[in-house]
Amino acid sequence: MKGGLRYGAFLGTMMIALTRWAPQSAGSVVLWTALTAETIVLERVVVWKRLRLPWFAVGGIGAVFACAMMIPISARGFDILSVGRVSPMSLVLFWWSCWVLAPLSVGMETLRGSPEWRAWSERMEHVTLLDMLALRHIPTRRHDA
Repeated sequence: MKGGLRYGAFLGTMMIALTRWAPQSAGSVVLWTALTAETIVLERVVVWKRLRLPWFAVGGIGAVFACAMMIPISARGFDILSVGRVSPMSLVLFWWSCWVLAPLSVGMETLRGSPEWRAWSERMEHVTLLDMLALRHIPTRRHDA
């Protein structure tokens, strides 16, 4: 199994552990806080600093908002499936728009076909879960100041 799939399985296991097995709503708050922090560090700081992928950055911003919005929702004891029942429709539409940005941004970067994106895609074929957790799966490209 490739590193990306292992990382997805790792995140899935953490989601189940923190939302189903941990005391609620604390487990869900920890999960969404950790995902928000990870998204800020990984996508906004590390990926932008190393690769400067504009569409990926847009998707990262959307993911940060979507995860951060789940913190107070989960603190109130609600989950991702109940967002539409407990939040105003304008907030729900904004939240779903943020979630949709992430996969769209990956598609846009793929269509853009930059050398940085191709280098990252090639590197992802051979990484391990440990590489991903240590952020060694993201190549470093030199940029002009």
